[in-house]
Amino acid sequence: SRPLRIELYGDDAPASVAFFSALCAGTLRAPCDAALDYESTAADVCRENVGRDVGYVGSQCWRLVPGRRIDFGRVDSAFSSRIPPVLASERRPEYENGLTASSAGAVSMRRGGGAFEFTVSPSDDKNSFLAKEDLVLLGRVTEDSMPFLKEIENFPTRKDIVTVGGVPPLGDASLVRACDFTAPSRTCAQFKPLVRIIVVGISVEPLGASVEPLEASVESLGSPVEPLVAPAEPLGASAEPQ
Repeated sequence: SRPLRIELYGDDAPASVAFFSALCAGTLRAPCDAALDYESTAADVCRENVGRDVGYVGSQCWRLVPGRRIDFGRVDSAFSSRIPPVLASERRPEYENGLTASSAGAVSMRRGGGAFEFTVSPSDDKNSFLAKEDLVLLGRVTEDSMPFLKEIENFPTRKDIVTVGGVPPLGDASLVRACDFTAPSRTCAQFKPLVRIIVVGISVEPLGASVEPLEASVESLGSPVEPLVAPAEPLGASAEPQ
């Protein structure tokens, strides 16, 4: 496993950073979705785990678009029917150095809450796609962790064509909507990593305005390989074959 350290900007987006930090610490309280069919499997799983707080351990990287975005935080199935809290809409922080959600290493979440997932920009995106979304900048991957972030960016992904001659994949029109980048979806396979990247452990260390989350190990497709050697510190993701 390997650490991916993140420095958080708690003074600029306190509510969003507190939400993210609670997920890192595994202490977030979130209720089951009241709209679930009471007899459904999802409702049963949610009730069985309702006493557990939601956290990022066991969550996955679910979308990887090289040069543009890496989306983390797809929570474990035990929490998939929980309702994320809605937060006060914080302003978009402005920084003297011009840092935005599209800057290399920038970490952001949906402004106003409502989603567990978070996004990391692997490179400086000149088209500023992420900066155009309604996101709040939480922090930035530290310089010493950027090489590992670039390794993750280079993992292979599915690159399905969304439409061919006006016909969506599998003939299912819902998949076009599902692949909308502004909202997480469990049915969209476009840009899905072909290795499983899982958070295996998290350490939160308040160092002024710093938090050190994410740690990852990788297994190649087909056959497992030894985890990459690195100090066992913060937030961990492991990659396993799909």
